[in-house]
Amino acid sequence: MSIWLNYSEDEKMVLLQQTAVARKISAEQAIEKDWWVTAILVALSKSSWADFLQFKGGTSLSKAWGLISRFSEDIDLTISRSFFDLPEETNQQRTKIRREAFHYIEEKLLPELDSILSSEGITGYKVELVTKNSSDMVTLVEVKYQSILPTKIDYLLPVVKIEFSAMSLDEPFENREIATLIHSRFPEIDSEIKSLFKSVLPERTFLEKIFLLHEEYQKENPRTDRMSRHLYDLEKMMDSSFAQSALQDTDLYKAVVNHRQKFNSIKDVDYTTHEPAQIRICPPDHLMGSWRKDYENMKESFIYDKDKKTFDKIIERMEELTDRIRKINL
Repeated sequence: MSIWLNYSEDEKMVLLQQTAVARKISAEQAIEKDWWVTAILVALSKSSWADFLQFKGGTSLSKAWGLISRFSEDIDLTISRSFFDLPEETNQQRTKIRREAFHYIEEKLLPELDSILSSEGITGYKVELVTKNSSDMVTLVEVKYQSILPTKIDYLLPVVKIEFSAMSLDEPFENREIATLIHSRFPEIDSEIKSLFKSVLPERTFLEKIFLLHEEYQKENPRTDRMSRHLYDLEKMMDSSFAQSALQDTDLYKAVVNHRQKFNSIKDVDYTTHEPAQIRICPPDHLMGSWRKDYENMKESFIYDKDKKTFDKIIERMEELTDRIRKINL
């Protein structure tokens, strides 16, 4: 089996370096982490849960859809409600779904993930359940791996985070091919680390990112670390057919807002402000400096665009996107 992990240490280093140069990525750690992200997704696609998992979020935009030129370190997955065969109309029923998901992940999926990775000849990792409360909205799993690179980057630590959420309804999806960046440079390598994965259509992800930012600014202590990636993703997507479709689909707009309020409600957030005329994407003035710094850090290691936009240009484009959103009539 010709997979990157089976080469000698020197050969693995060369493959990381050459792939990084080819993709114009400054950090070889990103290529290494992409390998682990892909290996985990492929293993999950071979699990008994495969038919009930959907790939969403920023990583899906790059790995599945090729819409953004940004490396992503985490994996967001939804578990189909049909897996549990339970209604979700009340808070009590939704809590039961979350608890069942937690216990299935802990007792069945994690051992199976470990077994599949091991059977593929993959070593040097540890699968850990991070979430301790079975009623949490998201169950977080970490796969920590042994990096072959001598230098660690804070933005690219050797751990892949997998977030599982039990959603209310199945999302529209397409089966999209997932492969390693190394395979894209060296087709003879990692041909086994490749698979189709159910991937949520980008329209939904585009709207989710808009609302995530709008909600973040309403919190008492808004986050800044690793948040500028959402601005970058929106800028890359905003002129695509997916974004145009999302902004024209008022039913989808209302459905996403309703879902966020129902399943991911945040105590500081006033969901009546999700009306298009009140949407805010750009950071408030007092946070702009922190977001700028976060973007510069991300741009250095995570973005492999040929033309990396400045933070000021990103903000200018977000103002343009805000204008488009505010013209929507629900």
